[in-house]
Amino acid sequence: ELGSLPGSTSSSGAIIPFQERSRMSGAMISTSFPFRGLAQILGLTWMDGVTQLTESGCQRLSRTTVKLLAKHDFVYLPLCVDRVEPVERQCAMERIDQHLLKPLTEHLAQLGEFRCLVAVDDRPSSTIPFVALGTGLPSHPAVRLTSEAVANTPLTFPDGTAAFTWLTGNPGVR
Repeated sequence: ELGSLPGSTSSSGAIIPFQERSRMSGAMISTSFPFRGLAQILGLTWMDGVTQLTESGCQRLSRTTVKLLAKHDFVYLPLCVDRVEPVERQCAMERIDQHLLKPLTEHLAQLGEFRCLVAVDDRPSSTIPFVALGTGLPSHPAVRLTSEAVANTPLTFPDGTAAFTWLTGNPGVR
């Protein structure tokens, strides 16, 4: 996660705030209390998320993300699909795709430079596929937003520092 990336602490063990480490202002949207604490520790603006990934919940997340990206360079949006039934999980992933990611992609092109990370904790499959949206990021399309489809893209990282550098677009990031 964002707080456990290599280089996120100083040699004395103090946590380096996100903005100092990345040279980007940031925000996080989540309902999770631990993520709220992480946002506070990292100096990220916090916004409460949604408890249900319904159509209206995904639309609300899209609107909130757009508002935050008007003020910040980076937004982290951790989501959790906790449905056990495969059809219900797939329906939730499709709602995320159609009512969150698609509108975000269409609107964000108007904002100029930005980064948005949507991490989907697909608990029954024990994976966390992510979608990174941003100016200048290379395209690694997945036909469908499923753990399997995202895992089959060519995008891999040797470690957390490489992933963070790729996401922030800042090779000088620590």
